[in-house]
Amino acid sequence: MHLVNVEIELQPVYHEEPPDIRVGVNDFMTPWILDTTRKFSFKFYAESQSILQVEFVNKRPGDTVVGKNLDKAVIVKSVSFFGITDPKFAWAGMYQTQHSSNAVSQTYLSWNGTWTLRFDVPVFTWMHHVQGLGWIYQ
Repeated sequence: MHLVNVEIELQPVYHEEPPDIRVGVNDFMTPWILDTTRKFSFKFYAESQSILQVEFVNKRPGDTVVGKNLDKAVIVKSVSFFGITDPKFAWAGMYQTQHSSNAVSQTYLSWNGTWTLRFDVPVFTWMHHVQGLGWIYQ
């Protein structure tokens, strides 16, 4: 078992009603109304790959007003492990809308769907690979 300490910072974009989200790890999801930028912290033990997820659930077509540059969305601002932050951690997540079968790497959640970050434990080895720091001597 390996200790994991992960934090995700989410920023809402909205002009009327704030985004409704569910956020959590390994299928333990908690609903939130994201009316302000907020950090969510999770500390748990894992044996193998773990999953950090953000599910955006209340986007409607009228929430995007192109002519006025208005939208409803969720931005994954940052992801950190044990206080170590790197933009590559957030960009390692995959976002799949409920209307698409393809997941893409992005941090701007503009339609209902799920952003998923899969990471291995021990997490420091995973971080080393994501950051492209080279070969690890074992």
